[in-house]
Amino acid sequence: MQRFFVFFVMMWCAAGALAQHGAITTNRVYPYARIGLALTLPNDKAGIDTHTGLMLGGGVRIPLDRREHIHLQTELQYVSKGMMYKNKAISNDILADANYLMLPVSISYNFFPETSFGYSIGAGLYGAYGVGGHIDATEGMYYYEGFPVDGHRSTFTDGGFPRWDVGGQLVNVLRYKHVLLSFDLSFSFLKRKMIGGNQNICNIATLSLGIGYEL
Repeated sequence: MQRFFVFFVMMWCAAGALAQHGAITTNRVYPYARIGLALTLPNDKAGIDTHTGLMLGGGVRIPLDRREHIHLQTELQYVSKGMMYKNKAISNDILADANYLMLPVSISYNFFPETSFGYSIGAGLYGAYGVGGHIDATEGMYYYEGFPVDGHRSTFTDGGFPRWDVGGQLVNVLRYKHVLLSFDLSFSFLKRKMIGGNQNICNIATLSLGIGYEL
């Protein structure tokens, strides 16, 4: 997975270099920052519930044509993913948080670049690295199916979440002047098993809803 992450970093650096040296016809770069929520949507029917976390990001949008319809977008994000397993048999919940640094790269099309209102849609890929996470449970529950859950377990070493992650992403952005309203859907290419390998949460999808400001 390291090769995927290095590839995305190289693409990000190359895009910045092109903009600096005037290879892009408009010679403009639009930096932006945004904050929002990340809703993890596990693909499972065994009691896995949606997880809500934080999304922070900052990046650049680089037009690729003179009219600025097509643009390259890349961003460094902090995203909190995870899952909530509801154990109805003994009325206990298990919460797993997995915090990632993500680097998405996408190509988008802006339908109305010349007006105050704008809408763009695009697609791309992302690479991510897990920087922290833990597993927690309600009071009095320390084992589930032989797997210890005490609030000090790592979601990467004990919980089955991959430290390196790669996937695809769909990007939607509404603009009014400098204000951004974004809707991103990312989908992991990897499969994971949670809680000691007993709960298969398959390919996790994450819906990010954010508001931002573009210079």
